[in-house]
Amino acid sequence: MRKNMLLIPTFLFLTACTSPSIYFSDKSVNIITDKQLTVEINGNIRYKTILKLTNIKIGQYVYEVTKGNMLTVEELSVDTTYKFHGSISKTVGIGFSNYKYDEVFSKANMSFFELTNKDEKEKTLYLITYNRNKKNVKFIYGDNKKLFNEILEAIKNDKALLNIQDVIIKQNKQKAQDYIKTTWSEKNIILDGLIYEEGGSPLRILQH
Repeated sequence: MRKNMLLIPTFLFLTACTSPSIYFSDKSVNIITDKQLTVEINGNIRYKTILKLTNIKIGQYVYEVTKGNMLTVEELSVDTTYKFHGSISKTVGIGFSNYKYDEVFSKANMSFFELTNKDEKEKTLYLITYNRNKKNVKFIYGDNKKLFNEILEAIKNDKALLNIQDVIIKQNKQKAQDYIKTTWSEKNIILDGLIYEEGGSPLRILQH
């Protein structure tokens, strides 16, 4: 069985200048650079769910971008009067509680991280984050280092990415939802201070 396939992002030229951003649909994940170039990663959603916690909604979507090669997207949105507390690194550390994280690059509102599982039983994850005014945060992650590095170079150097070649296809029996690696819970809001009300303090349990 052939185990190599081509994953070819398409670049679209936009009419307006933008800062780096992330958009996604049922059929693709798009990463826009500040030079108006779009990396379009085509795929199909194999699993999706919505978590509703206190004053925050989290959408989780697992894409199959090539046969057996999965990519996870998460979108976190807070209620109107709330914001995420602290830096994007804090949000990453809270969400990926089973991982150690290392920020390898940041540009405007987009950051790139490498995540290492604390018990070393799982593969390194490669994470791209987008933070819009501390009101909306998006994650794209997976274990494909080649894809991560290609996107990183495109954002870092404002260069067009012609194609991504020789993606290794690894057949496995994991359920699609197993590719969601975050551990969101009410504890993150109450004890960890994930969000705060504008003009107030992070939400925490009051100490008596």
